[in-house]
Amino acid sequence: MAADLLLRSDSRQTGWCTLSALLQPVMIVCSTPGAEPAPDLGADLPEPPAPGHSRDRRLLLEAAGGAEAAWREIVDTHLPAVWDEAVRACCGDAGSAAETVEMVWLALAAALGRLGAEPLDRWLARTTGEQAQRVLAAGQAAGC
Repeated sequence: MAADLLLRSDSRQTGWCTLSALLQPVMIVCSTPGAEPAPDLGADLPEPPAPGHSRDRRLLLEAAGGAEAAWREIVDTHLPAVWDEAVRACCGDAGSAAETVEMVWLALAAALGRLGAEPLDRWLARTTGEQAQRVLAAGQAAGC
């Protein structure tokens, strides 16, 4: 999240300052009016984890250890987004979307404990698209 702040260091100077404060660290880039734009100092920084990313990681570890409550929380949290993506990817076909969603959860269960650093919501969106393609291709092969 970035916010533009108008700063007055004294009564004669006014400058614009951009504050980028995504968790940590905080970066402040300031410039005076009419000066060249400040370089993008954060261009080479890795993207900070999305809110909820560490919670998802904790739940994934617990689910991998057999915690049914953690699995339920993962599904309850992410099911609306997975369903929406499946319906979109399946062009509104509810039957194909339902099959896609089932395949996504099976893929996640199989991948527990082996997921990389990709945030869970991105993994789910990517996997939903991949599974929808499989479901649609199988339907075409079957003449549906």
